[in-house]
Parts: sequence; C-alpha cells; structure tokens
Amino acid sequence: MDKIKTELPLIGKKSSFQNKKNKDKKFKEKEKIIDTEKEKIDELKRKKIENEQEVKKIENTIEESGLPIAFNVIFSELISKQIMPENFFTYTSLRLKEIGKEIEGLEVKEPINLER
Repeated sequence: MDKIKTELPLIGKKSSFQNKKNKDKKFKEKEKIIDTEKEKIDELKRKKIENEQEVKKIENTIEESGLPIAFNVIFSELISKQIMPENFFTYTSLRLKEIGKEIEGLEVKEPINLER
C-alpha cells in the first residue's frame, strides 16, 4: 500500500525532464521565428537602400537633362505672359517641344580647357 501512495503523485503529471524538454522546444521555435523576422528586416533594409540608390539615379538623370531649368523658364513665361490656368498644360507641352528642338539644334562643343 505504501508503494501505491508514493507513485500516485506522479500520475497525470509530467516529469521535470519532460517539462524542460518542452520548454527547450518552445524556446527553439521562438528563436527560429526571431531569426526569420531578422532576415525579413535585413531584406527590407537592403531593398530600401536599393530603392534610394535608384531614386538618386533618376534624380540625377532628370537634373542632367535640363528639365528643371526648362520648367523654370516655362513657369516664368506663364506668369510674365499672363497665360490663363486652363491653358497651362497646352502651353507647357508646346514649349517643351520647342525647347527640345532648340536643344537638338545646338552643337555639342568640347569644353574649353583653361589649364596650360
């Protein structure tokens, strides 16, 4: 009878070894999730850097094309010639075409070397 009483508390309870094993398993699962999330964050950071570089390239291309200067000229003309707002788009598109033709007609010259 004494033997039965000592074994009864173990019925329905997991051993401490089994509890530790389950905790270790849950811990490893959480570590795996954390590692996966870190990889996702690193990938997002990499894509953000790539996107920023692409934006910089596009901005440089636009700047080198002279488009901002052309729009400044056209904006000044819109104001000085008192073009009505409903005609802004038409005027701008026509002027951009004209400016494009003017640029095509320019000769590309070698830069002057001032060094001796």
